[in-house]
Amino acid sequence: MNAPIRLISLSVALVLNAAAVSAASAPPAAPVSEGEQVVVTANRLAVQNLIDRKVYSIAADLQSLTGTVSDVLSAIPSVQLDVDGNISLRGDSNVTVLIDGRPSAQLQGASVGDILQQMPANEIERIEVITNPPAQYKADGTAGVINIVTKRARAEGGSGSLQANVGNHDRWSVGTAGSYKKKTLAVSGSVGARLDERIRSMTDDRHILDASGGETTVMRSQQEIVKRLMPNFKGTLEWKPDARHTWALTASGSLRDGRGRHFDETDQTFVGGVRVGETTRTSDGTETAFDNGETLTYERTTNLKDEKLSVSIGRTHFHEHEHYRYLNASVVPMLELPGDGYGFVNDYQKKLANVDYTRPLALHQSVKFGYAYEDSANAYDNFGELQVTGGAWLDNPLLTNRFKYNQTVNAGYGSFQTERYGWTSLLGLRVESARVELSSYDSVTPAPSVDTKFFPSLHLERGIGEQGTLSFNVGRRITRPNPESLDPHVNREDIHNLRGGNPALRPQITTAYEAGYSFEGHAHSVSLTGYLRDIRDAFTEVVEVVDANTVLSTRSNIDHSRSGGVEFTANGRLMPRLTYNVSGNLNYYTINFPSMASRSGTSLSTKASLDFKSTASDTWQMAYMNHGKRITPQGSFEPVGSINLGYRHQMDAKRSLVATVTDIFDTQAWHRYTNTAVLTETYERKPLGRLLFVGFVYQLGNGGKKSKREGFEYDAAGT
Repeated sequence: MNAPIRLISLSVALVLNAAAVSAASAPPAAPVSEGEQVVVTANRLAVQNLIDRKVYSIAADLQSLTGTVSDVLSAIPSVQLDVDGNISLRGDSNVTVLIDGRPSAQLQGASVGDILQQMPANEIERIEVITNPPAQYKADGTAGVINIVTKRARAEGGSGSLQANVGNHDRWSVGTAGSYKKKTLAVSGSVGARLDERIRSMTDDRHILDASGGETTVMRSQQEIVKRLMPNFKGTLEWKPDARHTWALTASGSLRDGRGRHFDETDQTFVGGVRVGETTRTSDGTETAFDNGETLTYERTTNLKDEKLSVSIGRTHFHEHEHYRYLNASVVPMLELPGDGYGFVNDYQKKLANVDYTRPLALHQSVKFGYAYEDSANAYDNFGELQVTGGAWLDNPLLTNRFKYNQTVNAGYGSFQTERYGWTSLLGLRVESARVELSSYDSVTPAPSVDTKFFPSLHLERGIGEQGTLSFNVGRRITRPNPESLDPHVNREDIHNLRGGNPALRPQITTAYEAGYSFEGHAHSVSLTGYLRDIRDAFTEVVEVVDANTVLSTRSNIDHSRSGGVEFTANGRLMPRLTYNVSGNLNYYTINFPSMASRSGTSLSTKASLDFKSTASDTWQMAYMNHGKRITPQGSFEPVGSINLGYRHQMDAKRSLVATVTDIFDTQAWHRYTNTAVLTETYERKPLGRLLFVGFVYQLGNGGKKSKREGFEYDAAGT
């Protein structure tokens, strides 16, 4: 029996043993239905366990008042973010990120991490983590789905808030949000702006062997300073003419206005230990990006409780443009060097349509059916420039290209939920047909590709005693290559690094299994989950040596890989004024790559936080995060960790002061090691740590009496 199977077997045994202990100490309980709620209160992250997901309310997280979406996600169990904001779930980066249950053009491709590090968190109500999604969700994203649910008006009356934050390094943010609801009409919206300055440093120590055994060493050091102004807005108009019909129109948009980007780099080249070259590069570039989206939704209910028809259409658009020119100088030997320039224009558009129908049946049963349409149109324009004698700039045809990508997905799904013999079961099947068209390249016009795949899923849940829940689930998922991974053109990241896509890249298919047990006590909540992923055609990055100074990074498929692990979470109250959250993920994985020896590794990632309420008005928070080491076919990513602090003073019922410090010990850094027969490389990328924010929040109105279940409303719309 191999290691992943042993690990999952051990975790299942632990789960069953914990369930047996709980069952022996508590009387039988009624079956848990999909709508029932198990809530942990008075903790930093209130948690709700549903049959197919975990829901985290972020109301108590101080980072939600001053920080970004990335800051909030970093505190969620199962979720990991690298220093550039890129997301992974249990070590798998193939994650689908949704906003209010819908895809967004801005949250696709290589820019996802950058966008999440800019989006303000103060409009988020909750985060839904779905590691093995049911049939109603799109099958894309083998790691699972993260659904970011934003705030909206619910209670009668009006309410609002004003917020202002100021931080070190010329950083600040302001925002206002409000809602009003009266009888048949509800309006809510927000407007804000954020100025963010990012300082990032990089070092790269690269050793390349040639065919005769000679070694060339290239050592690079780099610093980048980027300042961005990011205004944003969102508005929702909801009309409910009677008890059965609801219309809602939502519009949102944001702008990324680059207020300056300065770049300095020093390169040194050694041959046989002797320095033969040293150059410097400086740059001042520009960048802009904007996104906007609109969604129209209609919902109809009937006299039959929980029967609902939902129809929605929407569109999202994301456009970005960056342009950088570099001035070069040679120190060893002393030479004049021409300048060079690079840039790109990316344009992403999505059109969406969904129809979802839910109908309850007799004997605690219900069915769901739905149809989803998604059309993605993407255009990528890359360009290069060269500086000639006299200072003029000319186009560089070797680095100028255009790539277009279109994908249309038609999907249908059905699910059936029932309760029998003490078990709640949710059985689903989703069918997706995807058509992909690529633009011509190298005088080749690829034929459109069409594939139809089936994605079954099964979720089981059983109450154990009055406070325990036992769960099992299995599902099949797909990750289709993003457009940049298919682009065959070789584009330059910098003078030492080229990047190219692979038009032959195949979709990654994952079959995932999970077994879990959760216990919700009076003062403590504990959960333990074992999981196994069997992955076919997994994506990986491969580095090839082009010459003594340049490498090319491409994408390829791993024949087969497997990962398994045990994930645990615990939270509760240690003392009347002190609460805690602890979570961890122990993951074992194997990699089988063509022409390379099989590799395997174990990674442990942990998170912990403490909340201390020193007085009725003062709350202190500390959060620790550590992401474990992970291997790749050609090397590894080293562990990274940080500690954040927060403080809140409630001045009165309407006014509060907040202070947060991110990465107080300045320890966050991304280390990558590459080791092949001809290439050895140590790469470090480090953002500026110790980011301080001090904020003021003022609440307007009261918004009426809040529901006890606010923040844990289950959205059943398909995607």
